Amino acid sequence: MTLELGEGLTMPLTEDEKDRARADVVAEALSWVGTPYRFGCQEKGKGADCAEFELKPFKYARLIPRGVRPPRAHRDAYVGAKVDPDEFRNFLLRYCDEVPYADRMPSDIATFLVNGLERHVSIIVSVRPDSIVHAVQLSSVRIQRLRKVSALKSIYRHKALM
Repeated sequence: MTLELGEGLTMPLTEDEKDRARADVVAEALSWVGTPYRFGCQEKGKGADCAEFELKPFKYARLIPRGVRPPRAHRDAYVGAKVDPDEFRNFLLRYCDEVPYADRMPSDIATFLVNGLERHVSIIVSVRPDSIVHAVQLSSVRIQRLRKVSALKSIYRHKALM
């Protein structure tokens, strides 16, 4: 299966294209800081939830096609609907490969367990010090320190950036 990228981008990427894409993902993620948390929304300055926000920087860098949305089950889980616990992980694995924590890089995705399921996502924006950008429920998109704690589940890297 060929990985579909955004308009004008084809695999494999050169090292310069990878560096530029990583920088674009991080810069776009940081530009969302202060956007209020709003479930199911994806509009900079108006509202975002973690799954919708997490895709925007990758679309901006043309690493994910514009029309792609996270699985509905991710959103349904927050309102108590019965969902496939692996659906969101499988969605991430369409575009990403899991990488060891020690190999994390800016633009990688960090996922966290919520009620035992891999549900919360963030974008790593720096490694030393470890920092993430994520949409925080009842708050906003913000920068926080990433700590390797029990809630941290996995680190993913976009296949085009491997």
